Amino acid sequence: MAFLTAFSASLALAFFLRGGVTRPTRWGGLAVLVAVVLAVALTHGWVAFLTLRVFWLSLGVLFLMGLFDDLLVLSPPTKLGFQLAAAMLFLLLTSPTAWAPEIRFLLGVYAIPFLLLWIVGITNSLNLLDNMDGLASGVGALAALGFVWLGFGGDWVLVPLAGALAGFLVLNFHRARIHLGDAGSHLVGFSLATLPFFGPPDGQWWVPPIVLMVPIADTAFVTLSRLARGVSPFQGGKDHLSHRLRGAGVSERGVAAVFYAFTLLLAGVAAVAARWAAG
Repeated sequence: MAFLTAFSASLALAFFLRGGVTRPTRWGGLAVLVAVVLAVALTHGWVAFLTLRVFWLSLGVLFLMGLFDDLLVLSPPTKLGFQLAAAMLFLLLTSPTAWAPEIRFLLGVYAIPFLLLWIVGITNSLNLLDNMDGLASGVGALAALGFVWLGFGGDWVLVPLAGALAGFLVLNFHRARIHLGDAGSHLVGFSLATLPFFGPPDGQWWVPPIVLMVPIADTAFVTLSRLARGVSPFQGGKDHLSHRLRGAGVSERGVAAVFYAFTLLLAGVAAVAARWAAG
């Protein structure tokens, strides 16, 4: 029910906010956010919705920053500052027993720096992955469903998120009429970085990096290749893995299909590894 509600609402809003194939709009994040909020509230009620008020507050900071970036183009240091502020707000206000308790126990005083790096890193990786039609939205939807399938927490938000991204993808797939924009890509990245750690299966805190390895690998590849060329990692460019595949003759839809396939494969690998680790 939550998936279908979010799917329908996101598709309707994306249709209303869309542009043309030659001039797509960047309001997809608004469609996804409204659809997720609506689906969670209708399915679970406003009381349940507010139990994750720290998540919504931190997400709101990033979403508003993304909207300003879509409209005014903020500098990379400014964006990084907002990302760090939102992540710290989330970490400082969230109960250690409610979010990522295993990581906090294992790392002790090093947990906060590690988790700060994780949240900012994953948020940025989804932002960077949004460089071709359907990539961030499709990979994000599949990763969210993967976490639900693997039994991770936050499923009552992850399911609507997957539904909203799937509905949005109808108009975001090549040739796209609407894009996520920075607001939308930050929404997806922050959600995938935080939601699975609300009650993960025992001893499986290491699973999320496997499920999210596609955006992680793309970000690592771009960062290292730019540093090797003496170029700032924050500078935009056509040097992502998706662009390399496109340059090799793969169509944009084919590139998206490759990324989707690897995301599904990695979710399967994570499932096998988790069963093996559980004995």
